[in-house]
Amino acid sequence: MQSMSRALILILAFLLAAVSPAYAQTNACTAIAANGGVATITLNNTSGVATCYTITNNANQILCAGTGDAQMWTNFYSTPQANVVKTPCPVSCSSPCGTISNGACCTAYASQYPAGACTSQSECCSNGTLSPNNYSYASCTNGCTGTPWGNVSSGYSNTAYSSATPPGPCSSYAQTRTCTNGTMSGSYTATSCTNGCTGTPWGNVPNGYSNTAYASSNPVGTGCTSQTRTCSNGTMSGSYTATSCSPGCSATSDTWANCSGSVGALASGQNENVNNGTSGYNGSATATCSSGSWSYSTGCCQVNTQSFSGVGTGVYCNGAGNKCLYGYGSNPNEAGYNATTTANEFCVTQGDSSSSSIT
Repeated sequence: MQSMSRALILILAFLLAAVSPAYAQTNACTAIAANGGVATITLNNTSGVATCYTITNNANQILCAGTGDAQMWTNFYSTPQANVVKTPCPVSCSSPCGTISNGACCTAYASQYPAGACTSQSECCSNGTLSPNNYSYASCTNGCTGTPWGNVSSGYSNTAYSSATPPGPCSSYAQTRTCTNGTMSGSYTATSCTNGCTGTPWGNVPNGYSNTAYASSNPVGTGCTSQTRTCSNGTMSGSYTATSCSPGCSATSDTWANCSGSVGALASGQNENVNNGTSGYNGSATATCSSGSWSYSTGCCQVNTQSFSGVGTGVYCNGAGNKCLYGYGSNPNEAGYNATTTANEFCVTQGDSSSSSIT
């Protein structure tokens, strides 16, 4: 055993002797621990050679090694020595976090600004190999999920609307929404918008709204004239403004008893007095227009007998549509007469029970 130790020392001495003065030993010798311990010498090399090595000797010796150029270091390790085991020193790794030492780990991210939540994994260094090694970023800012535009990255901004078809211009129903580190501002959800129409006969209405408008709500003498008005992207077609219509009545004629007369065109709800036009009779009736239909209140119609000169009586129809008596003297059987010689007139409303006294 001693002979082997001497041989190793001689070999090392020979190798050290071969070093030129320019590459003299610069590292101090490191004593090997007793009882077969391990001594470690770390040598830094010139480029092109492994960064360092660990030299393990299982003998109770003092092991020295020197630094030199790349060729010297290569030559030193090119031939295995007795009782010397060469193993690579731990090697650092390049990671998204920068260079990390052997055994260290880096939290890496799949994306720096993901469309949604950050996705991370721990990438650890093992003797120069980073594993896993498929994420590229050392930092990450959460995006937003479930927005009207799907998953978006932090900083994403867009315009949303409270309704896709609002009752008015879209600008009045718009909201800017921005994603900031996982939080989306605002609350509107529609991603597109078509302008509605304002100031229509029905107020503000959404795009596509359609309804019937009329030239007049209460026309005279004709039926209702209508048009369909539709809102298309802020523009309302048509021009009529009435939202409802009750048709009027056109001119017509009426006959009651032996009387007849004509009435002009009216609007719904209007009425007109119809004067008799039949020769030999006098009287009148009332015509009423209601939503395009005529109705009549039967008027007074009487033979034209009022030729009153001197004492006598007569029955006629006055302008109010009432039967009237006219005469002088007294007649206890007829209301309205008195004992004076002054002409008296007594009229009763059509349908009045007292009208039976007028014949």
